[in-house]
Amino acid sequence: METLGHVLKSTLKELGIESSLRRYQTLEVWSGVVGPKISEIAEPQALRGGKLIVRVKNDVWRHELLYHLPDIIIQLNRKVGMQAVEEIILI
Repeated sequence: METLGHVLKSTLKELGIESSLRRYQTLEVWSGVVGPKISEIAEPQALRGGKLIVRVKNDVWRHELLYHLPDIIIQLNRKVGMQAVEEIILI
């Protein structure tokens, strides 16, 4: 007998939406990846074509986050189990 999780995963895959759902998980896992302090000042808004749009409270934090973007991208993709984010755009 198959588990509910296995059946659900198979169904999502058959419908062709499994990878889309996994991509959008990046919005949900953001705070777990960046931590509570950064979550307070930077909030993901949307994921479009591999580009994660993140709203940052001010220019000082935007500048600081620029140095951490490569690591954040790696961690987000690792967390969702696929290459969902290619670039992060800070607005």
